Amino acid sequence: MERCTAIEPVSGGFQIKTQAETGQTRNVYTARRVILAIGNLGSPMKLGVTGENMQIPFGPDGKVVSSVKYGLSDPGDYANCKCLVVGGGNSAVEAAVDLAGFHRHGDEFVFTRQNEVTLAVRSDFKGDLKLGNKMMNILDCMDAGRIRVHFHTSVKEIGEREVVLADAKSGKEKARVANDFIFALIGSERPTKFLQSLGVQIEGEGRRPKA
Repeated sequence: MERCTAIEPVSGGFQIKTQAETGQTRNVYTARRVILAIGNLGSPMKLGVTGENMQIPFGPDGKVVSSVKYGLSDPGDYANCKCLVVGGGNSAVEAAVDLAGFHRHGDEFVFTRQNEVTLAVRSDFKGDLKLGNKMMNILDCMDAGRIRVHFHTSVKEIGEREVVLADAKSGKEKARVANDFIFALIGSERPTKFLQSLGVQIEGEGRRPKA
């Protein structure tokens, strides 16, 4: 996977510069036409800590993969893993619950996975958290001891097999958590600056407020 860093006009078309999401590999492509299909969310926000680009062997074939993920498509891909989810919104809570294998049947619930799941929340659960996610699912997982939640916590450093957690305000280390994968679900950056660098005019951006 590559991230587009620049699009520049050249004779007969455009020159597109990219950088690999993992590592420092850079490529340059040429094209007669460029289609921007990047949506409204842009790139996922990064943790910005040491070890975020770490690669680890995973699976029976030892395939090398990124230890930090910015989304969760299939929780079944991470069986019997130590997982850290970062974030306090709906996406983070849903990912933590799914990784724990939580399933509700009326008033009863079961866990279908044996993952060790930790949730790191920078402050508290977000105010727009859906009632079902917060009051029912996540709290039941916490009460059952299947999801450990660290409030007012941020990621300080990522090691090969553990993550250093710190107080979100002071930065002082508060815990070290054994870990296989991190799911950083802390939002996305709107591609406003990138689009403007290409000469795209965005309605409502850069206008002075009326007196």
